[in-house]
Amino acid sequence: WGEANVNQNPNPTEYVFNKNDITLVAPKREGQVFIGWDFTSKDGKVEANDHNPANTVINKGSHGNLEFTACWATLTATGYNGKYNGQPHTASASVDGAEGFTISYSTDGGKNWSTTAPSITDVGTVDVKVKAEKAGYNTLTAETTLKVSPATYTVTTLGAEKTYDGAPLTNAEGAKVNGLENGEEVTLKVTGSQTEVGSSDNTYTIAWDKTAQESNYTHGKDSLGKLTVTEKSIEDGENMSVSTPSDIEYDGKEHKWEPEVKDGDKVLAKGTDYAVSYSKTDFTNVTGVITVTITGTGNYKGTVTKTYQITPATYTVTTLGATREYNGSPLTEAGNSIQGIVEKDQEEVKVTNTGTITNVGEVDNTY
Repeated sequence: WGEANVNQNPNPTEYVFNKNDITLVAPKREGQVFIGWDFTSKDGKVEANDHNPANTVINKGSHGNLEFTACWATLTATGYNGKYNGQPHTASASVDGAEGFTISYSTDGGKNWSTTAPSITDVGTVDVKVKAEKAGYNTLTAETTLKVSPATYTVTTLGAEKTYDGAPLTNAEGAKVNGLENGEEVTLKVTGSQTEVGSSDNTYTIAWDKTAQESNYTHGKDSLGKLTVTEKSIEDGENMSVSTPSDIEYDGKEHKWEPEVKDGDKVLAKGTDYAVSYSKTDFTNVTGVITVTITGTGNYKGTVTKTYQITPATYTVTTLGATREYNGSPLTEAGNSIQGIVEKDQEEVKVTNTGTITNVGEVDNTY
């Protein structure tokens, strides 16, 4: 009951001087708190006892025209709920509708109270109880919360690219930590490294050894650059060289030429850094030009071709001569020798003299 007229007022509108004490019934009003009665003596007469605003009793023996007015107030408590920003956030409270109240705060569930408003800076939650007190009046109470959530930080690193040279590719330039609040700092170390052909993130480590506290932050999505190493060409790459074969005279042995591929002073490994293929499979006999194809693999690319061949060996034949007087019969000589035939082929080579002469004269002893 009251201004809202929810119920009829149960308190009396008059009293009898010498009858029983009358205790006034406290009113209720939605959204507000009844804190007590203000008393006025309309005709200057005084009650029998002092007036208690919170629990008003019209004592037996009181007299005069008495007026009691209900006093209402609202205690509003304000907290904080937001992201960490390195700044303190303080609770506050105010009493609306009344004056002279003392506001106190408790952060331990009401065990201890202080008129100093609590604050929070770092990530966490503080539950705050608030009360407003004034002698003789009902105590107002409220609750609020101070809550700081982690701020989000991310890291940016830049990428880089180069042709393979056997040295690690790194790039610490442009790396930064984003989202640190209030000028706070950490130690950022870029650790990304790429030596072989391929690509990887330009990674990092963070040490929380300066002004920023890790507990005040949560890690967001980073923007990491890529470190990319591309193949080096064995055709025209810097300091690259491929040996050149020479023609070989047939000697009955296999001559499968193996190239030497170098990157500067480093001799590359066949099967790891390059592959070799041949246009022919016979590397012993005279078969014509042999084309050798060298193809970069792994950290290398490109193709180089070289050619060589097995050339015919030189051999010579010596036949013996003969002399006689004319007798009408053919003159021949079977003696001969051959030089330059490799040992393994000697059994397969036979020289037969074909020279002959009957009449007086001279001819070569052919074969």
